[in-house]
Amino acid sequence: MSVPRYPMQPYPTSWYRVADSADVVPGAVKGVHYFGRDLVVFRDERGAPVVADAHCPHLGANLAVGGRIEDGALVCPFHSWRYDGTGRCVGIPYTDRIPQQARLRTYPACEVNGVVAVFYDELGRDPGWTVPQIPDYDSTEHWTGHITKTWKIRTHLQEIFDNAADAAHQQTLHAATEILSYDAEPDGVYFRGQFTGTYDAGEGLPEQQAWSRNAYLHAGLGFSQIDSKLDYNGLVIDRQIHSCFTPVDEEHIDFVMYQRTRRLDDDDLTELIHQMTAQHTWRSIEEDIPIWENKVFRPLPSRAAFAGGALPAHLCDKEGDIAKTRAWARQFYTDAACGV
Repeated sequence: MSVPRYPMQPYPTSWYRVADSADVVPGAVKGVHYFGRDLVVFRDERGAPVVADAHCPHLGANLAVGGRIEDGALVCPFHSWRYDGTGRCVGIPYTDRIPQQARLRTYPACEVNGVVAVFYDELGRDPGWTVPQIPDYDSTEHWTGHITKTWKIRTHLQEIFDNAADAAHQQTLHAATEILSYDAEPDGVYFRGQFTGTYDAGEGLPEQQAWSRNAYLHAGLGFSQIDSKLDYNGLVIDRQIHSCFTPVDEEHIDFVMYQRTRRLDDDDLTELIHQMTAQHTWRSIEEDIPIWENKVFRPLPSRAAFAGGALPAHLCDKEGDIAKTRAWARQFYTDAACGV
């Protein structure tokens, strides 16, 4: 019998990033591929972002390939059918009779923390929550600009959140010099916590070891925010890390990370620290990626009956936060009988 690599649906209910706000230019059409489907992203006549299925209901042309915006409406490149921001067909150049079913599927969309976010739910439900706005997200008075990196990874979203709760691997795989102290609790659709400990800072930084306190917030399974305080022998650095995770298809996710650093009195030192700490953070993700891409998912023993024959996980002392994280995450899967 074939055992599924992931015994849960690939597209849990959540808000997800589909584009950077700066890349959705008024009057232009942007094509993306997420949730196993082609999508089109544009701005309506008010400048609000619209996310819709990319294929025209008429004869299936891809609206992101040659489509255009006219008076806030999306115009098909094939027969020039026009769609407004709600997905309704509002014009056909060669007839006044518009088929009632000629409608694009649109998705709830918003802008938050510099990205266009879409709410995806396989049952078509509307969102009942939002992604918290990071204060002064666009300000560069007290913060550096954001530095960004994107990875396309062959894994499931759930692995990212298991990984965040796995304090032990910070020492066994990454640069922590000890098992981190970890404390977190669910808060509805949010998961709030803190982890602290000492890391090997690496060559070139003021001290070879840095103490770190990281307060984080998961917002659904698509967004995670970390406020990080690093202490290099008295030199205190405040950093923010904003990460977005979006399913591309049943096998892959996009992982996009934005980092910034609070400015010090010395601009040159600020930039040095900003670049070096960003590189260290990226390196830790790239140490995780080969694990994620080649592992299988082990369900908790209590969920093994829903895991299609997958062998259960055997957690040990100090690993209960993985189980707590999975119990919180289960609310985002529309199929209650899943391996999470």
